[in-house]
Amino acid sequence: MMLFKKFGRILPVAAVLAAGVLAAGCQFDWTDREPGLSPQGEPGLTARERLVRAHTLEVATLDSTVRVNGKKLPLTWGRTRVLATDKGGLRLDNLDVLLGDVTISAETLPPHGLDLRNVRVSLARAERGGAEQVPAAAIEWSTSGDAGFATITVDLALDWSFVTASGEVAELTTQRLDQVKLDVTVWSDPDGRLHAILTGRLDGIFWEWLSGRVQMRDLVIDLKSDEQGPTTR
Repeated sequence: MMLFKKFGRILPVAAVLAAGVLAAGCQFDWTDREPGLSPQGEPGLTARERLVRAHTLEVATLDSTVRVNGKKLPLTWGRTRVLATDKGGLRLDNLDVLLGDVTISAETLPPHGLDLRNVRVSLARAERGGAEQVPAAAIEWSTSGDAGFATITVDLALDWSFVTASGEVAELTTQRLDQVKLDVTVWSDPDGRLHAILTGRLDGIFWEWLSGRVQMRDLVIDLKSDEQGPTTR
């Protein structure tokens, strides 16, 4: 599911939400049922009610992708944290994704290529060290409150290291990627467990090195994250 608000809303919200749920292999009852009941009619909390408290979700690495230069990068670990504010907004309190090692071939960068290590994408940090608070974005909820959609604008940080000719690992300067729009879909499954899909992209060159011999461009993010452990239902 790759829909971006800056290109115009091409599907109604209900269709966007349904597409996200189906992409994750779940089914959701869109009928107008009592908000306090699960799809099986059991007492429980909706996604909207549960998200009044921030929840941390683990990124499903096998169901998620990060692409740069049109190529899929290895994804080893990730975590998101979302919260529904009391003013009707959705806030992203944390986004942290660790990618696997990236190798730039000798053909692309003669004579030996380049090995990148510890590649990480996260929310940008404030000058005093803490993560910058991302402003809440208006969220559109399904009638039952079990699914919602919002577009959140964030500043991302790209951290990495490279292996020198002598085999040492040296850190590269953090690259800040400003004003990246993320489409966020959140929902709860029939067991009451929370899920989220975050999709976004940054077109064009966002980093280059060695007088442009090494370039990174066209960042595409498509992350599915799931709540772990026991649920409230």
